[in-house]
Amino acid sequence: KEGVFIPLVVMAELSWVLRGAKWDRDRVLKTLDSVLQTRGVTPEVPQLVRMAVEVTKKCGRGGFADHLIAQVGFANACREAITFDALFGGVEKVRRLP
Repeated sequence: KEGVFIPLVVMAELSWVLRGAKWDRDRVLKTLDSVLQTRGVTPEVPQLVRMAVEVTKKCGRGGFADHLIAQVGFANACREAITFDALFGGVEKVRRLP
């Protein structure tokens, strides 16, 4: 098969790099969404990437990588995600450790 495969960890890293380059949240999410629609580009578990993009857009709390990690857990039968991030800790099904 021709094209490019993008592991989940690379999708998370891409979001961190773009945020580090001072891209706003909306622009990062639009870019990640466009990666999903690019012919010849196959993200690992694209439905999890899409779900993480959508939840990040709707939620307004936590970054894409946080939501991607949570979605991977939920897809593997985890009932909640655990974080040290105070902002992300307020998201449904996410518990913040003190």
